[in-house]
Amino acid sequence: MEGPVSGTARGRPRGSAGLYAVAFVLVVASAAALAAAAVQLLASVELLWLSIGLSALALLAAAASVLVPR
Repeated sequence: MEGPVSGTARGRPRGSAGLYAVAFVLVVASAAALAAAAVQLLASVELLWLSIGLSALALLAAAASVLVPR
């Protein structure tokens, strides 16, 4: 029976607070674009596509913030 695994035995720690902050900013910008589209009563779809694109970038940045080594 082996003992608990120490933090150094698992490999390098992962995660990046900076990338997570970027993801948060992108989500806020996506929400702002969606709100602007709603204020204009969805007169144009460009703001909706911008919101979708920013949301996708936020998803990628959040995933990267967990996967990249420190």
